[in-house]
Amino acid sequence: SALRALTLEPARMVAGLWARRELIWQFTHRAIEVRHRGSRLGPLWALVNPLSMLVLYFFVFGRLYGTRFGVLPGETEFDFSLALFLGLSLFHVFTETLSISPGTITGNPNFVKKVVFPLEILPVAQVGAAVFHLLAGLALIIAGAAFGTAGIGAGLLWLPVLIVPLVLLSLGVGWALAAIGVFLRDIGQVTAFVATALLFASAVMYPPAKIPAGFEWLRHN
Repeated sequence: SALRALTLEPARMVAGLWARRELIWQFTHRAIEVRHRGSRLGPLWALVNPLSMLVLYFFVFGRLYGTRFGVLPGETEFDFSLALFLGLSLFHVFTETLSISPGTITGNPNFVKKVVFPLEILPVAQVGAAVFHLLAGLALIIAGAAFGTAGIGAGLLWLPVLIVPLVLLSLGVGWALAAIGVFLRDIGQVTAFVATALLFASAVMYPPAKIPAGFEWLRHN
């Protein structure tokens, strides 16, 4: 029946990806290396870049603008900077996928025209590279949380609950945009704007209380 087919399809997809796990790992590693190719520090930039951004958020948003989320009692500028950095790190996994995916297939014509290649792993590799940089940022956040007001508590156990749905959403969007990008090249220009719009529309860089009346649905996104 159609219902049974719909139920089995995700299981087949997961099984197919698992069977190609070595290939996915190779392309994920390649996507990470391409980003840092030619630099002296190489993959160490995965730690240097987020650390630099954390320092920048601390001085600009925490100290200069004095912004606070107002969640913790006695919230300090360091607490705010860590929370902002966490929100942006999670957010960038999705927006990075949003920006890169439309050109994932069109940017690899050799895999399309000259060989029989499982194209579905290309978006998986891009999401995997984004998750790698997310984990580097999370390592800094956890280390910094030890010096924050709340410290390191049981709340860290909720991180997988946040990350797993985000990765699945990013992967689904990545597959869809990669397919659409083959037929509609302009979609890449649109997604770049959408990524920026989502950043300013979402309560990531400011407290949810500042969302105007009539836009309360943004608090749940």
